Amino acid sequence: MNAPKTIATHDGNFHADDVFAIAILKMIYPDVVVVRTRDNALMEKADLRVDVGFKYDPSTGDFDHHQAGGAGKRANGIEYAACGLIWKHFGQLLVAERIQQRIDFKLIQFIDAEDLGAVIYDEKLPPVTVADLARLFNPLWNEQTDVDACFMQAVRFAQHFIERLLAAMQGEEQASIIVRAALNKSKRKDYIVLEEYAPWKDVIVGESEAKYVVYPALDKRDWTVYAVPITKSSFEARQKMPASWGGKKDEELAKITGVSDAVFCHSGLWIAKAKSCAGAEKLAQLALAHK
Repeated sequence: MNAPKTIATHDGNFHADDVFAIAILKMIYPDVVVVRTRDNALMEKADLRVDVGFKYDPSTGDFDHHQAGGAGKRANGIEYAACGLIWKHFGQLLVAERIQQRIDFKLIQFIDAEDLGAVIYDEKLPPVTVADLARLFNPLWNEQTDVDACFMQAVRFAQHFIERLLAAMQGEEQASIIVRAALNKSKRKDYIVLEEYAPWKDVIVGESEAKYVVYPALDKRDWTVYAVPITKSSFEARQKMPASWGGKKDEELAKITGVSDAVFCHSGLWIAKAKSCAGAEKLAQLALAHK
């Protein structure tokens, strides 16, 4: 497909679906002109029609999901909205396929599901979602503001959001190389020492039986002992620190542990610190020995 010169999307209030779809296209084609309209004549003149037009046909540049029967669904059952369709067909122009799939799982399919009313929240603890953030760029009822200008502000926000998410995922891939090397090099398997900090949960949780990870602060000011969780998102550890350490710090913790440069232990027993790598390793060894 040749680079589009114009993209048509609907006018009026906007949502994360159309905002992020246009943001993706603007990241690939920075000079493309966005026309917000429901005028059929103007839409027909555009190279792409996104979230408007009641048609899904990539060969004609149509990426809508409002028509009868929708625009298909993923293998997991989540239907495609406009954002998902754009990411499906254009995402590979922005990132490698493996990252494209991760972004779809992490962000895009949620936007689609939310747009289609397939996301349900606990009313006792409703979150503020990325869809909420996009909607907040709409003019409020008591504001006299150009809605098209607000839409483009939302698009720029979405571009920055995607850029940071991409940077984070690419950083995670680089980190996994560092952590996997440390894991393979380690003489011990019950705790792992990282000589420099790098996000470690993907590798350590998924590929090891380690109970603790030892790593330095970015400025090497101190060293952390972290109790490896049972899953990446859990606060339940494979093995917590000894209960007697909880909430203790400095001299009090040093006295209990015998580690002279011990700094503190979290009351939740999932993290402890020392001023040196040797001190942090000693804390990990003591925690492992504790029954």
